[in-house]
Amino acid sequence: MTIDGRTLTGIVVGDANELQIGAETIALADVMSLRLDAAGVEAPAKANFCVWLRSGSLLPATRIDGVAATASTPNQLLIELASGGELRVPLTTVAAVRSRANDPQTFTADRKEPDENRDYLYVVKDGAPQRFGVTIEAVRDGNVHFDLRGSSYEFPLRGDNSVAAIVFGKNTGFAPDRLPAPRVQASLAGGEVCFGKLLAIGASVKLQLDEGAILEVPASRLLGLDVQSDKLAWLSSMQPRVEQTAAFDRVWPWTVDRSPAGPGIVLGGVTYARGLVMVPRTRLTFELGGRYDVFEAVLGFDERSGPQAHAIFRVLTDGKLLFEVTLSGPGSQPRLIHLQLARCRELTLEADFGNDFDLGDLCAFAEARVLQTSTVAPK
Repeated sequence: MTIDGRTLTGIVVGDANELQIGAETIALADVMSLRLDAAGVEAPAKANFCVWLRSGSLLPATRIDGVAATASTPNQLLIELASGGELRVPLTTVAAVRSRANDPQTFTADRKEPDENRDYLYVVKDGAPQRFGVTIEAVRDGNVHFDLRGSSYEFPLRGDNSVAAIVFGKNTGFAPDRLPAPRVQASLAGGEVCFGKLLAIGASVKLQLDEGAILEVPASRLLGLDVQSDKLAWLSSMQPRVEQTAAFDRVWPWTVDRSPAGPGIVLGGVTYARGLVMVPRTRLTFELGGRYDVFEAVLGFDERSGPQAHAIFRVLTDGKLLFEVTLSGPGSQPRLIHLQLARCRELTLEADFGNDFDLGDLCAFAEARVLQTSTVAPK
């Protein structure tokens, strides 16, 4: 799928700059997503371990180990992925590690809300799980080295008595700088989700992660690529200026990539993963800086709206009305819109009151996005 809505099919080869899809060559920055034929995807190896990186990458693994620091490299973590390939990443870029098949108790909660300045070490000793607040110093030679209340210890990564998991503190490491656009999110058959830069695709897929590590896996293990380009921006990833008017003294929250009624945004029997949902009257204004030419979205009532849903949908550019439509009923036909922005500096989306000020109006701008389609410099 390209950013201008075309769907291309064929054998894919390419590099960091462009892809050849069948007989057509297209710049990588003009691609929105790439999905491989599921029939050609090869089953991965079983992954009993998992690594979470501070960049957001998720890496199910068949084996993990440590690599000791040298004069030119820091302490590293060695990760053998379920989809094949091997990575070495600085230990400071790792958010969490699970070295057994199952999560220890409190591990998931600790991973989502880590401590500021200490690491959590989960171990199993004589069959009993334990959790300690420590400072992880290194992983090497199959052991985790750590400081506990001023004394140094080590504990094995494998065996009956061994480490079960680690959650690193917020300030005991750091996320690397993101590689410049176009970046990709690669989804692999083993459940891996990797963020970085596409280097090559053909018989194999070669990626450079934000951590600097190079990953190469067979193309048969690739499920898909999502491209993050300066030519496309999802409004749900931006922070707007918000104006809301209460109905019957109540202001409802607007939601991102979901409906107030539940996960996803459901329009016309189709569930969309991205978008914005507002209850009237809500106005969201986005600063675009004169960078984009086109706004696209699918408008409608989320199917979980009230039966009397009735509202006005508006799009404004630099404060001037560009588009308006009144929709009625949760079963009304969704509207796909494609609007020229003329490189405006501000884009406003509005859901306004219709009949009866109905609080069940869940007004959706699904797949809301702005695109660059020309090379004109920003105003």
